[in-house]
Amino acid sequence: MYKINTYHGHTIDYNNPEPEEIDIRDIAHNLSFENRFIGQTEKPYSVAQHCVLGSWILEEMGTPVLALQFLLHDATEAYVKDIPTPLKQMLGNRYQIIEERFHLVICSKFDVFNFESERVKRMDLIMLATEKAQLLPPATVEWPQLKGINPANIKIDSWTPERAEQEYLKQFNSLMERLKSGRY
Repeated sequence: MYKINTYHGHTIDYNNPEPEEIDIRDIAHNLSFENRFIGQTEKPYSVAQHCVLGSWILEEMGTPVLALQFLLHDATEAYVKDIPTPLKQMLGNRYQIIEERFHLVICSKFDVFNFESERVKRMDLIMLATEKAQLLPPATVEWPQLKGINPANIKIDSWTPERAEQEYLKQFNSLMERLKSGRY
């Protein structure tokens, strides 16, 4: 049996996840407890906060569609966990297949596609540079993906999981309302 129960009462089948079992409340809740950088930061910093901060920046730039895409770009991690990129590459194809399965179901659920657009990827790198500068100890390993990437002009404060969850849901609802009403 390859099923789990979620915080909000859904049953997720890892072999066959269904859009109706995906719940934005579960995503916000789980990501608010999921640490970026496997917890190697100087202060608590969740995947939910990472997604919200990048989404806010894109929204301020006048791109609510990209802001929503960025908010949801790590949503799979609510179900398959945040795995550091070097380890994810070592795990190979099997993990990537499961992750992609959830990615497609989440895209279908929220009718949002193109999380992998160049602008979303670039914002992810900008956030990575910002997080590296503000939250991580000095690196002894090179980060070639950050060559030519400048950090965002924001200050990262530590949010509680409760605040991260609330901000995530607030941003999701605001963007969905804005996009449905055509105010973009």
